[in-house]
Amino acid sequence: MAALPWPLQLASGVAYLLWVPLALLAVWLVIWRVKFKIMENVTGLVGLSLVVFAVALFLLKPDWGALASQVFTPSVSHEEKAGTYWYYAIALFGAAMTPYEVFFFSSGAVEEKWKVKDLAQSRLNVLLGFPLGGFLSLAIAGCAAVVLLPAGISVTTLSQVALPVAQAGGQIALAVLIVGIVAATFGAALETTLSSGYTLAQYFGWSWGKFRRPAQAARFHMSMIVVLLAGVAVLMTGVDPILVTEYSVVFSAIALPLTYLPILIVANDPQYMGEHVNKRPVNIAGMVYLVIILVASIAAIPLMIATGAGGVMAKNRGLDTSRLKPPPVPAGLVLDAQLHLLDRQVLDVDDVPVTTVDDIELSGPEPDQPIPPGTDPPLITALLTGPVLGTRIFGGRPPSSRLIRIPWDVVSGVGTVISVGVRSDSLDASWVERWLRNHVIGRIPGGRHDPD
Repeated sequence: MAALPWPLQLASGVAYLLWVPLALLAVWLVIWRVKFKIMENVTGLVGLSLVVFAVALFLLKPDWGALASQVFTPSVSHEEKAGTYWYYAIALFGAAMTPYEVFFFSSGAVEEKWKVKDLAQSRLNVLLGFPLGGFLSLAIAGCAAVVLLPAGISVTTLSQVALPVAQAGGQIALAVLIVGIVAATFGAALETTLSSGYTLAQYFGWSWGKFRRPAQAARFHMSMIVVLLAGVAVLMTGVDPILVTEYSVVFSAIALPLTYLPILIVANDPQYMGEHVNKRPVNIAGMVYLVIILVASIAAIPLMIATGAGGVMAKNRGLDTSRLKPPPVPAGLVLDAQLHLLDRQVLDVDDVPVTTVDDIELSGPEPDQPIPPGTDPPLITALLTGPVLGTRIFGGRPPSSRLIRIPWDVVSGVGTVISVGVRSDSLDASWVERWLRNHVIGRIPGGRHDPD
């Protein structure tokens, strides 16, 4: 639930928190009405759109030798400590094997009425799915190393993750990426919600399953509604969803032995497995993996404390840039519109969110016209915001009359956010906020009072 509104904000420009209730409704409707197999297969297949990261990496034409050297001979920056990297290694480990997946997929086998003949398909899914996920993870890291790392950008929002894809493949690649991220985050929201229902229902012995009518598994469905509402309540507090995700995957690593060991025991129980009990080679591999899981689980909390939950890492997070080509040194303040401006949050002088940047207005040569040698570079005259969802997907540009200007001369800083030196009430970009405040929210009793 924390991740799902981010791609919707990226596609529409509508504030993250406004998408949270709609995401809640969409997840609940699918769980309430859609069959398990359709739900799982559709989100999984559409999620394959994320292969656009791999396509983007090839289109960026990186120095493959330098990237391979970074992968096979990693080094720790002198500004950072090895413990920080081990902390994030455990976080990645926990993200790949979150305990909720055990409850989801084991219960899914019951939902889909698996038989012995389905074991081959299950093995194929594992042998293909895990390597594909690892390949896509490397592609994402590679895109970041090629585009974001040389620019000194430390990723703090999903829109920044999309920058390399947009740079490599333009609007079409960006649209494919947004579809893939929506499918992946929506599928994860469905899985975690169902997993919560499965866990509670099976522990307490309630009737459960989507193969039953909701009225026949009332407590199962009610528990999922409560879990969804609790998750939304946490998000509406304004807590950083990325930070929540980081902590959740680390604690997932801590809990891994509690789910892995019972599976290993059951896999050796003839009463449950019959002739399919683990053979000696599989048990040896399983015990080795159990030791790895235990080490990661035991080390997670000490590393979290020692590194301050990963600490505030350097901008060039996790990679040594000494063997990558350095970026050219600019003669002055040079801004890349995609990397530094577009989709950035705009804050007023009181750090109140105003809008996000959808476009920029430049002085100088007209678009699509040849630029004579010696012409001065274009200068930014204004930041533009407005309804751009349709044009982002299908191309083109909305009429200038539909875009709202924020004059560049009120901009006081450009960083992970764009700061302006005036209050939001003086900007046209906040007219919707002012109208709702004066005509709707302010007229509701208590709407203009501080919370108790």
